[in-house]
Amino acid sequence: MVAHMDLSEPGLIVAQLPILFKGGSARMEQGYPLSVDGWFLFALTRMKERGSDVYRGVVVLLGYQILLYPIGLLPGGVVLTLLIQVSAGLVLSVGWLNYCLKIVRGEKVTISVIFDAFSKFRDVWIVSIFLSVIAFAGAIFFVVPGIYILVRYGFSLVTVLDKNIAPIKSFEFSSVITGGHRWQIAVFYIISVGLYMLAVFPLLGGYQQIGMIALFVYNIVITPLVSMTLTSAYDSLVYAYEYSRVDYSA
Repeated sequence: MVAHMDLSEPGLIVAQLPILFKGGSARMEQGYPLSVDGWFLFALTRMKERGSDVYRGVVVLLGYQILLYPIGLLPGGVVLTLLIQVSAGLVLSVGWLNYCLKIVRGEKVTISVIFDAFSKFRDVWIVSIFLSVIAFAGAIFFVVPGIYILVRYGFSLVTVLDKNIAPIKSFEFSSVITGGHRWQIAVFYIISVGLYMLAVFPLLGGYQQIGMIALFVYNIVITPLVSMTLTSAYDSLVYAYEYSRVDYSA
């Protein structure tokens, strides 16, 4: 007999998991969220518990941005910076998400985890560039297709490393685990984009000093929060999917 859970309702799946889950888990005992507010709250909890780990990772990201700045000042530096961003930058971003995922799961991490993505450079880059291109194209023609693509396939950025699978399988897995929860995920992306727009709005309005402060706050506070929330959402959906398919008849 295969055990099944009702995953249609937002909220916590923890009430159904004690029956299915054997072996114990701190995350399961605390309750694992399947809602937007739950994902953000779980991320905030982890950030409070593991703040030093989170901000060591943030320092790496800031260091990368700082290194790019003098490169951009060189002759042809703008083109070189763009090439770095669409190659190493994309892969580094996936490594950062993998780092956040391990913190969400309560695992020990070192800075080297961020760079693990480079060991699968080809697969990670294919997923990143393909998702970026199709999401950008969808957003150009109409905003809704771009959001839909991110909602359905966005978790492939995490899956490609977490499950150690090929790019096409990463997209398939993301599509499967998001089924039934795409409205919640869409709300998360809308909130994330809104926070980013608030950060860049002063710069777009010509307020350079305020804009630089806003971007600094965004990079220090909002970037880790959004990343931790994204990986919290991913992990909860993976648990919901995998535990609904396990045979507990033995």
